[in-house]
Amino acid sequence: MTDRDLTDPEYYLNRELSELAFQERVLREGMDDRNPPLERLRFLAFFTKNTDEFFMKRVGGLKQQIDAGVTKTTPDGRTPKEQWVEVLDTARPLFAQQSEYWQSVLKPTLADEGIEICTPDELPEGNQEQLRTHFEESILPTLTPLAFDPAHPFPFISNLSLSLAVLSSNGGDEPTFTRIKIPPNQPRLISVSGEVDRYVLIEDLIERNLDLLLPDLDIRDVSKFKVTRNAEVRRNEEVAEDLVDMVEEVIEQRRFATVVRLEVDADMPDESLAILKDQLGVDDREVFHREGPIDFEDFFELIDLDRPDLKPPAWSPKPHPRLGSLASDTRDETKSIFDEIKH
Repeated sequence: MTDRDLTDPEYYLNRELSELAFQERVLREGMDDRNPPLERLRFLAFFTKNTDEFFMKRVGGLKQQIDAGVTKTTPDGRTPKEQWVEVLDTARPLFAQQSEYWQSVLKPTLADEGIEICTPDELPEGNQEQLRTHFEESILPTLTPLAFDPAHPFPFISNLSLSLAVLSSNGGDEPTFTRIKIPPNQPRLISVSGEVDRYVLIEDLIERNLDLLLPDLDIRDVSKFKVTRNAEVRRNEEVAEDLVDMVEEVIEQRRFATVVRLEVDADMPDESLAILKDQLGVDDREVFHREGPIDFEDFFELIDLDRPDLKPPAWSPKPHPRLGSLASDTRDETKSIFDEIKH
């Protein structure tokens, strides 16, 4: 056997790319037609949840190292900057595949099974009027549009918050950029009255009724966007005098931490995108253009629907006979898993 140089990078996998490869497996389960529709939706929602955490922690950590000027390579031979570039390039097609599969396959499949995600314009006039009344009574009072212009600073965008970017004008040539935060205290999926399994997304309902929120304005464009901030904030616990103060400081740092990803509508105009990139301090690599819904995590709500025909059969785990006694086993004997592995 020839001697091998165990410091050779070819023998090692990159930590961040390996994690992303696992998330690709999660996505593949969400695109596997052998799984029932609601099970596929579960995996698409998990893919969003997991990649949000991945960007907050793993990509956030890489960006911290880059900002600190770290150039030391990992065992696989990559610098933090090289890892950051490769991670973003690897993640981009995964998000595109998630959106494409939802739009072209899973959403129509669920509609065929009686679970519809509609836009307000796709509904009968009676339903549109009911939704407009619901918006005016329950959603409108929770909205606070924040304009950005020479007289108003750019609003703070919290981590993982979904927002609308509105370009409007009041008779002038220069449009005003307004940010409307989707209220987290309202359900994302709004049930259509009279239709048990028909829903509209709250961001679509807000966009449809902007004339009530921004009256007398000429709305030029409405686009959705979502910001992901770095959550990899470290403190020296050994020198911390008060644990509560340390936790509060870390939470405060996370709140205002560096933006590591900006997800926007695929058709967001250049003017809105330029404002967001400039004010949030992101470059083109960190911008992800999305078709359809930007955030799938709220679709977990649909998985709880009483539709066993759209879910895998229930399964109850059972102890292995070599590790624990079964109900039908007369022996009262339990063995350690480590003893069995040793055996």
